[in-house]
Amino acid sequence: MKTSPLSNGWRLLSAIARPAALAAGLVIALPAYAADDEDYGNSLDWVPADATVYSSSLRLKEQIDAIAESNAWKKFIEIPSIAMGWQMAQMQINNPEGPAAMFWQLMELPENQQLAKLAGEMFSDEIVFYAGEDFPKFMELLSIVQGSRIGPMLQQMGAGGMGPVDPNEARMRALAEAIVEEPELLVVPDMVLAFKVKDQAAGETQLKRLEVVAKMAIKQSEAEVELKRESIDDVEYLVIKLEGSKLPWPEDKPAGLSIDDETYDSLKDIISKQEVVVALGVWNDYVLLSIGESTDHLSDLGGDDLLVESDSFEPLLPHLEEEDGDLVSVSYISADVVKAQAISPQDLDEAAEAAEELIEKSDDIDDELKGELSEDAVELADDLKPYLPKPGAIASCTLKTETGFESFTYNWSENTRLNGTLPLELTNHVGGGPIVAFVGRGVSDPEAYAILAKWVGKGIGYFEGYGLAEMEPEERAHAEKVLEVIKPLLTRIDEATRDHLIPALEDGQAALVLDADISSKQWQAEMPKSFTELPMAEIAVVVGVSDSGELKEAAKAYWSIAQDAVEALKEFDESEVPEDFELPEPAKAETSDGVVYSWAAPGEAELDDQIALAVAIGEHVAAVTSSPAMAERVLTETPWEEFAVGDAEEPRAVAAGLDFPALIDAISPWIDYGIRVNLVSEDAAGEDPADDESQASEIIEQVHTGLDVLKCFRGVWSETLKEDGVWFTHTVSKFQDLEE
Repeated sequence: MKTSPLSNGWRLLSAIARPAALAAGLVIALPAYAADDEDYGNSLDWVPADATVYSSSLRLKEQIDAIAESNAWKKFIEIPSIAMGWQMAQMQINNPEGPAAMFWQLMELPENQQLAKLAGEMFSDEIVFYAGEDFPKFMELLSIVQGSRIGPMLQQMGAGGMGPVDPNEARMRALAEAIVEEPELLVVPDMVLAFKVKDQAAGETQLKRLEVVAKMAIKQSEAEVELKRESIDDVEYLVIKLEGSKLPWPEDKPAGLSIDDETYDSLKDIISKQEVVVALGVWNDYVLLSIGESTDHLSDLGGDDLLVESDSFEPLLPHLEEEDGDLVSVSYISADVVKAQAISPQDLDEAAEAAEELIEKSDDIDDELKGELSEDAVELADDLKPYLPKPGAIASCTLKTETGFESFTYNWSENTRLNGTLPLELTNHVGGGPIVAFVGRGVSDPEAYAILAKWVGKGIGYFEGYGLAEMEPEERAHAEKVLEVIKPLLTRIDEATRDHLIPALEDGQAALVLDADISSKQWQAEMPKSFTELPMAEIAVVVGVSDSGELKEAAKAYWSIAQDAVEALKEFDESEVPEDFELPEPAKAETSDGVVYSWAAPGEAELDDQIALAVAIGEHVAAVTSSPAMAERVLTETPWEEFAVGDAEEPRAVAAGLDFPALIDAISPWIDYGIRVNLVSEDAAGEDPADDESQASEIIEQVHTGLDVLKCFRGVWSETLKEDGVWFTHTVSKFQDLEE
């Protein structure tokens, strides 16, 4: 099958891009292991110091075996439907006339048995990935491919004016332009993927087999590539070189390619100079796959300068040498790689410049408006710059403990929006034992609100100054009436926010809480009544209060604004808002910790009374919740029972947790309810499950077994604080096997 030269050119780009994309994924996905403080016994002993991305995982087989030998797994595979499915799968696998028959015949050959054993070893002990110093450049190029670079995308979207643009074409044009402008971005970064094996001789034997098969395949394909053996530091590698110069590029740009001729010629020239060298070998008990512009970096493995000796690994060393847990993951991302993927001040400047060009090309915008929009594009970029975090390196590791896993992450990025200098007291106001809670403390910044208000005002100004003029007379009159109602209200909202709400919330703490402590047998009048109680999801937004008096003033102001808005709407459109409509006054309940205001759902909704919008205000805490009961719980100071790291008195920026068994307990009754309603009848939902002899009861029993297995995961909790100038995140996840 023939392929076009252009297709081959993009294929070479893809050959470079895919390993980089894989690398980006492996940054998150792959973990590591250490043995002791002198000899780690893994890749930390040989990964060179110039690695900009590193990730390693170890003991995968041990972890899989632990699951296979657990009581939870035994109980799971004993579920009748699971056992039956597994039995049927085994029958198909072992069927001498089935699709797997040829595979089993091939596996009778000793060399294939050796291959299978080697493959098992490769994914049993340690898997390693690292990329060299050129990787950040390619990550920057990859960000253009993904469309995350704002400036280049705006430039290419404006290439055809203000009309609709195909985002894929825009990305490809942005990619081509970036390569032509900065050819050094199109690098093939040194990347190594390694698998530790016990039988090095088996690896070398299988490498010889692969060499024979690969050479036959290359010969049959008539590809202009050569597979050869290359010796590097006394290690034999299979090496194949892909050369851009051997791509049969046409002289003229193919029709339909959305780049200009000059860019095409430059791109062809740049790609033609590229080379991708792939090497595969067995080095020091590792099956090693290398991709790069050459194989030179393979000589640096295990040299004098190692990544583990760099400054970024210094905080990790005590954990790498931990004796109370087995290290199962280590990863590292350099500051340059983080920077390549983050929005920078330069990106904002480029975006503003691209927006100016886009505005200038438009035939639908008059010159006066063009000038204002261009100035505002630059001003918006300048306003956003202070809120961009400064990228830094990230290093982390995970240990396997007796109860689960414990992770330690150090992040050198500068985040000016987090405040980790004060205790996070709001962890005592998440209801005591929530299903999910996320608590954080930010920096109080009235200027951030001022910037937001400024741009809202500018948006309204543009609409008044230019948008109204483009509307039909009837629509314009309607819009002007809307503005007459909205603008005074927005002014009052702005004043209440600046004068009262912002001073009231200077504390900077906020929390999002999910729970399910309320229950009912019939949450809505038309739903079939349940025999058992059904928990209901509750959500709360909780904030720390610096001045409760100012908060109450803000609440009064907002309530007055809402009432006036209703009256204004009555005058504006009587058909939408009845003349006798008034905002319902809230029910008020005094507690020992504050006051709770609640608004029940409209009567026509026929909801259980426990569901109601509630606002709680205490001396140092306030909350908006979906139930009065939850409002009272978060208002009361109660330690977070299940929180597994830190405490409320320690300085922290973030604390978060998930109680997974509580989540399962909350959804389990609903699963039972749904099965009975759908498989039996609506009336069955209200009958005693103990009297049910239908198939539904058998299904429910099997589902409960599966849910019990899931509850072996007890949850995950983390905290983030600043430690010696570095953001440190400590995460604990817990597991507990079922009893025999």
